[in-house]
Amino acid sequence: MSRYKVMVDDNFHAGSKDDRSEYGIYATAEAALEACRTIVDDSLLWEFVEDATAKQVYDRYADFGDNPFIVALGGAPKVEFSAAPYARQRAMEFCAPGDEAARLRQTLQEHKDRRADERAAQRLSAGENREQSAAIVRDTEHAMNTPELPAREAMEFDVVIVGAGPAGLAAAIRLKQRAPDRSVVVVEKGSEVGAHILSGAVIDPIGLDSLIPEWRGEDTPIKTAVTSDRFYALGPSGALRLPNALMPPRSCACTA
Repeated sequence: MSRYKVMVDDNFHAGSKDDRSEYGIYATAEAALEACRTIVDDSLLWEFVEDATAKQVYDRYADFGDNPFIVALGGAPKVEFSAAPYARQRAMEFCAPGDEAARLRQTLQEHKDRRADERAAQRLSAGENREQSAAIVRDTEHAMNTPELPAREAMEFDVVIVGAGPAGLAAAIRLKQRAPDRSVVVVEKGSEVGAHILSGAVIDPIGLDSLIPEWRGEDTPIKTAVTSDRFYALGPSGALRLPNALMPPRSCACTA
């Protein structure tokens, strides 16, 4: 008896056998051909969007769709399926004006959904159901034999911000400025605030000026104002200073 195996390549990884998969084995050539047509139809449905042209749908299929082919087994007559011309013709039918194209897409989508439901039902075989039931029994027995754990300590806040970096701290400060009655907590994995920030940075303090206008009069780690800029191109023979006019304009900066 002739048998045919349908294999599927991924167009996105064309030429790579690592991404090749087996779709199924069929008793007749026509059944294998129908499986190939179904695979292409499903890919085109996935790539289709409203108002797309047939060329756009086909091009997306050619880039990302599934490319099936048939392998004859046990000396069966060779059967060829060329996905590209079929996909190009199907894309034209999908995108044709009028209600017929919409009915075609709807019918194919219903068939696709039905196949997905059938595969899900097959996976829930009697043996799997028994295994699931046994797992539930084991979990129940374990829960009944496990002593109750003490209640965890919990603290409630209106806002929780993860990360005490510049963005997290600025968000927390601004929230408290706008809503002093709200409780805000900043969670940081480092040993202290700013544990992951490198020192020696040159920063534009415009954000600090807006967020905390009085910061310059307080004891902060930002000590030195930048008064001039020099830019150099470094090479094996030395350094060449670049004109400042070629560089982005500097407003106001400080070093930490």
